[in-house]
Amino acid sequence: DGVRRYCLNSTRFDGLGDGNEVRVTGAELLMRMYGALKLHGDAEMLNFSGVAYCHRANDQRDTHILLAPAVMRVRGGPFEVDTGGLRPRSEAERVVDLAEGDNNVADALTHFARSNDWYDIYKIFEVIRLDIGSEDALIAKGWLTKASIQGLRQTANFYRHARALRPKCPLTHQEAVAITRALMRA
Repeated sequence: DGVRRYCLNSTRFDGLGDGNEVRVTGAELLMRMYGALKLHGDAEMLNFSGVAYCHRANDQRDTHILLAPAVMRVRGGPFEVDTGGLRPRSEAERVVDLAEGDNNVADALTHFARSNDWYDIYKIFEVIRLDIGSEDALIAKGWLTKASIQGLRQTANFYRHARALRPKCPLTHQEAVAITRALMRA
């Protein structure tokens, strides 16, 4: 029928007992993958149908996730995960792997995937600030300046809160995404 379909394999599915657990875990993994792809270029969201089930046969459990027909495109070409190890792993794949062992990386990727609003943009900053230790540590590492932190905070607070004052020079959404992208890649 010409529609490309993808299969998501992960040890995170091992030991899950019902379809709802599989659906939730699959959706989390797809959001992290999308965040990693978005971090390294433009990407369209892969739609997840939410249909999942677990099947047991002969004391072996097969976990199945059914995805809605969709193609994830990155810079105009389809993204395909090759688990055979025949090619070097991409930077996006390495970031997703890192997220499996680091909750802060996983949270930042998930928020970056949803960085179309100011709430998630500021959450990225908060997660990384907490992981590094302080705003002073971000400045000392040269990842951000005091002015960029102030601009991000004031603009995000203006858009997130009803009574916040409008900053004199608010950041554009595009500028804020660029700051968080650079911060995540640092």
